Amino acid sequence: MNISQEMLNLFIRQIIHEDANKNLYLKISSVLKNMGLNKIGIFFAEQADGEYGHKKILIDYLNDRNVNFEMGSIPEVNYEFKGVIDLGTIYVEREKGTTSMLKDITHLALMDGDDLTYQHIMETLIKEQIEEESTSQTVLDIANLAQDDIFKFSVMFEQNLL
Repeated sequence: MNISQEMLNLFIRQIIHEDANKNLYLKISSVLKNMGLNKIGIFFAEQADGEYGHKKILIDYLNDRNVNFEMGSIPEVNYEFKGVIDLGTIYVEREKGTTSMLKDITHLALMDGDDLTYQHIMETLIKEQIEEESTSQTVLDIANLAQDDIFKFSVMFEQNLL
């Protein structure tokens, strides 16, 4: 194995987390589309595609390093629409959690002297994660400005993010 067991454990945790993000965003997409908010639903479906891409980046890296691993199981994703402020809050919390977990990988890579992993995560995921965290904050800001009014939210969302 070309990475430490602790690093592998963090990668597996991240793979599972990215998959859970994908499933959450697909669920949100479905809920929004069923409410008639198709464009915002498509936005979240595209976010889900991005999460799958992150998972694939992590798996491909492990494969490139000749690391054998088991993926683990994806926790069940429950989501019930409770308003656009709640939606924005969930989105922000999820992306901040993702950032924190990626930081764990980069910090361990630095401690282990694993320059390849550090560089790979920084170049492929951290830069994109900064953008995703910013986007999620924008969604929450719009929800707060709309004062949880779904019509105002929809109009503002489409003007600012689509």
